[in-house]
Amino acid sequence: MTSGIGAVDTIVVPAGAPSNDIINRFEQQDRIDLSAFPSLVFSNLTITRAGADVIIGNVSTFGNIRLVDFPGTVTADNFIFAGGGADITPPSTPRPLNAEAFVISRDSANSTTGVIGSVRATDNVGVTGYELVGAPANFSINNEGVISVTNAPSLPAGSIQLQVRARDAANNLSATPGTVTVFTSIQDAVNSNLVLGDGVDNSFIDPITGTSTGLGTIRVARGTYQPVALYEKPDTGPLRLLGPNAGVAGTGTREAEAVIGGSGIFLVGGITDGLVVDGFEINGGRVQLIDNPPSTGSARNNLTFQNNIFRNNPSSDPTLQIETPPGGPISNNILITRNWFDGVAQRVGFQPMPQAIRVNNVSGVSITNNRINDYGPGAQGFGILNQYGNQGISQSGNEFINIGIANVLLS
Repeated sequence: MTSGIGAVDTIVVPAGAPSNDIINRFEQQDRIDLSAFPSLVFSNLTITRAGADVIIGNVSTFGNIRLVDFPGTVTADNFIFAGGGADITPPSTPRPLNAEAFVISRDSANSTTGVIGSVRATDNVGVTGYELVGAPANFSINNEGVISVTNAPSLPAGSIQLQVRARDAANNLSATPGTVTVFTSIQDAVNSNLVLGDGVDNSFIDPITGTSTGLGTIRVARGTYQPVALYEKPDTGPLRLLGPNAGVAGTGTREAEAVIGGSGIFLVGGITDGLVVDGFEINGGRVQLIDNPPSTGSARNNLTFQNNIFRNNPSSDPTLQIETPPGGPISNNILITRNWFDGVAQRVGFQPMPQAIRVNNVSGVSITNNRINDYGPGAQGFGILNQYGNQGISQSGNEFINIGIANVLLS
């Protein structure tokens, strides 16, 4: 270090210091002793004076500077020392990863056990672990931020708020715990203002990528669930229901399923744009997005049904049905892909015209790479049926097995 001999002095970086050390110039009349730090990084260093004191500012988060034989006070703002100094910066507040809320099953025969979702936080050095604060003993979290549950039937119905903090190597904890909302039914999650909005933008921002997954992203863990009714609300935004097999084709090797039983997923009134159903098993029911009887006449736009398994539809109605009445508004931009339609249920007597997929009054529909199996025995079935309002339907790569009347019939 050089001693002060004028208005401008220079910090001399010792020989052998790392290449990221920077030589800085500043206005200062007294020596600065930085010998305690084997490696030091400055950026945008400025020196100002306040009477007899020296203020060193504009350089990046922790550390100490000592002016030898300087009688005044030194203030250092935003330092970061590479290779020296204590880490006192806490991790950020943890947030759920790729979701706004998680759902678990309390079903006594097939409840959720194991992983339900993950959180992430960031840190200037690195996050080393996570901890739950005051959570029920059913929940645990590992050092990667993966949250698990045991004995879910013993939990109360409704929603559970988990508080999560992140920890770094210096044992700094997040200054503010993050809140993770866990619902015990898909219906509760769908109905919640957290997910569907209350006039406030609740869009989830991924803490790693900084990108938005959109309003209403719900991750559903393995287990059995009651049917889901979709209600129209004035402030409803896009709704993404992601099962444990989201992204895995219905005919692929899959994890344990989130099974929606009963009547499946059905519409009450209209629905706004942006419904995604990905990675579920719908057993003993169907997906019905229609006006029946006609109510609002709302179009269903930007709909995606992918990577689902449909089993045992007991109804004579289609397993996946999207339509508005003749002359009503056209539904646009619909994707049906990589699903497995595994036949209708065993039934007494004759079930007329079972159908895997029926879309009417639609435009921009893509039906691709689905397996449609066993819609013919004892009945006259269809794989893909369109009766009216075809303003753009394409189908390709679908596999049809044991279909009664026609694999595909478009108006």
